[in-house]
Formats: sequence, structure tokens, C-alpha cells
Amino acid sequence: MKSQINQLYSNLDAHQVYNILKEGNKRFAKNTGNGGKARMQRREDPAIIVLSCIDCPDLPETIFDIEQGKILNICIAGNVVNDEVLGSIEYACKATGAQLIVVLGHTKCGVVKEACEGNAEGHFSQLFKKIQPAVESSKAYGLGENNYLYLEKVTYTNVINSTAEIMQRSPVINELCSEGKVGLVAGMFNLESRRVHFVREVLPQHIRELPPAEKAG
Repeated sequence: MKSQINQLYSNLDAHQVYNILKEGNKRFAKNTGNGGKARMQRREDPAIIVLSCIDCPDLPETIFDIEQGKILNICIAGNVVNDEVLGSIEYACKATGAQLIVVLGHTKCGVVKEACEGNAEGHFSQLFKKIQPAVESSKAYGLGENNYLYLEKVTYTNVINSTAEIMQRSPVINELCSEGKVGLVAGMFNLESRRVHFVREVLPQHIRELPPAEKAG
């Protein structure tokens, strides 16, 4: 499934792409970026897959100060993982040779807030079920003086769970990681500081270190 273009521009690995993302976010946070026009060593195929949330006000290309066309953005409420999302990620890795998958949550997430409040009407109920394990495991943060941490804890846990689910449900991604071809990282984008705090790294040599996703009890 590899494209001919990808075979010509295979000079980056997951670690290099990850470092490019982190440096780009630093420029964005400091207002020293170039509007997403950073070059990635002349690579023509997308090198990064970002699973983000529809509630995030900034595009991944802006957040990471990356040239347009280098990121395949899979955008879904609550950055959850379903069969369609997994299929899209697998296709992107196999067909375009993308080397890094990023699961990106963000602070003050309205989708997570709706899930925390139990609003599961209509088709959102299916997404609600995906976020519910993070809600259940974070309930202690919704009590007493820690109440202000509740939403952020749920968002953080949901990002970790989505990352774990990709690894657990996709033999394709597992194989690519084992072969050193793909990495998987999870990050939280702070809307105020504009910085991305990476909370989980599953780079090729770390594949066996990822704990399982949390489940609702």
C-alpha cells in the first residue's frame, strides 16, 4: 500500500517527527511561529496523524506550526476511538507512510463537560459511552475542594484511554510500532498557555510499556 512518493521521502522516523511537533508548539506558544509553514525536510506525504476534538478552537497545523498538508487531522467529538477512526489511522499509516500518531485533547472541553453532566441525547449517546470510563474513574476529583480538577482529570484520562484503545484494538499499529515505523503519543493542549503537555509516549521501543485503558466499573 505504500505510495511511490513515500518511498522517495522516507528520511524521517517517529522520534524526529515528534521533536518537530514539540518545537513547533513552542514557537506557537511564544508567538514566534510562521503560520504553519514549517518545512519537514521536503517530505510530500503527510507524516503525522492527529486525532483531535471538534471542540478545539485551533487546528493541529496551527498548534504545532506545521506546514499545511503534513498533518492528517481526524476530528471527532471527545477525540474518541471507534472502528471508523481506527480504519482511518491504519489506512494513513499503511498508505501514506505516516510515522507518528497524536491523540490530542484540550482543556475546557465542552464535549467532555457534556459527558460529565450526563447529557447523552441523540447520537451523542454513542460518544458518551466512549467517554464514560474516564468520567467514572475521575469522580473522586468532583468532590469537595477538588471539584475544579474534575473536568480536566476526565479529559486527561480520556486522552490516555483513547491512546491505549488504539494499541489494544489495532494489530496493524502494533506491528508498525514493533517494526519501528510508527510512534504514538498523547497530548493535552492548554487553551490559555497554548502549550501541549505530552502525557504519554509510545515510541517504537516503548510499545510494551502502555497500560490498558480504564473501564467503567
